[in-house]
Amino acid sequence: MNRLEIFANQALSDIIERELNSLHEQNYTILRECAGKGNKGFALGNDVWPEHNVIFIIYVKDINLLSIKDILSKLKEKFPIIGLSGFITENCKEFI
Repeated sequence: MNRLEIFANQALSDIIERELNSLHEQNYTILRECAGKGNKGFALGNDVWPEHNVIFIIYVKDINLLSIKDILSKLKEKFPIIGLSGFITENCKEFI
């Protein structure tokens, strides 16, 4: 099992969520209205940088990992100026 974290501009939130739901049996947590700075700039939710980010935390089996990577790669191609990154931690074990 791997932990996948997806950091995205709020504009991509609904699309990512819909795509994850299409994979069936894919569980995830969404942290909405997150502030921060990434490669595409600031998203602080204030008057200067009004947008927010969203974070998806997913524990994913290897079989679904390539499907998710494909989804994210296509989104990044389609929306090149909107922030989107993914990070993986391999070999996670359930604790409780």
